[in-house]
Amino acid sequence: MHETVSAAFNRLHNTYGMTWAQISLEVGIPTGTVWDIADGKPIPKKWRKQLLQTKYKDLFSMPIKELRWAIENRSVAD
Repeated sequence: MHETVSAAFNRLHNTYGMTWAQISLEVGIPTGTVWDIADGKPIPKKWRKQLLQTKYKDLFSMPIKELRWAIENRSVAD
């Protein structure tokens, strides 16, 4: 599933023009970590549950409107 997170980050950056900082703010993890994951490095254990928790098999299974909504309306647990 790591490949799908990496591909999703790259798609948001390359296709939709989001900066790494914007993606970082949307998913709630540090910018450097977002870039590392997009570059193919493993997802740190600290962020796995947050990034991999979805009702879909992978992020490519999620309709683009729902993916955008999920990113824009995500909730961050304190």
